[in-house]
Amino acid sequence: MSLKTLHAGARGTWIYQSPRITLLLIYAEAKGLDPRAALQRHLQNVERLGPHQTWILERLQWLGYRTERGGPPNLDALRRYQEALGLNPQEVAQAIDSVLEVFRSRPEDAAALPPLLTLPEKLVVVKATAGSKFQLGRR
Repeated sequence: MSLKTLHAGARGTWIYQSPRITLLLIYAEAKGLDPRAALQRHLQNVERLGPHQTWILERLQWLGYRTERGGPPNLDALRRYQEALGLNPQEVAQAIDSVLEVFRSRPEDAAALPPLLTLPEKLVVVKATAGSKFQLGRR
């Protein structure tokens, strides 16, 4: 599976999905939260962040936070990303819960996490994608 295949939308349009948004939406569904509300809250929080936390988004031209035409991320693509990347919702939830526990936060506060993934989340993503269809490490 190529990235182009993964990012191709139903009507042939490209969908850009960031790791933070993908994990946040998986987490929201796993915890029974409203994914659209979590996404909206996260986008509002990110807009208020300073350059020390948004530098990666600026460098990537807000890849994953806006579609090519400027609209919000595609929530309907969540399951395709989750399956293609091999992400287990319970492992994602456990990783995010461990981060929230450090900050003594509630599940609703996951929307306040910054764009960069934390170490527990990175471990879940690397573990999942290493066993996915992408065959990382091969050329």
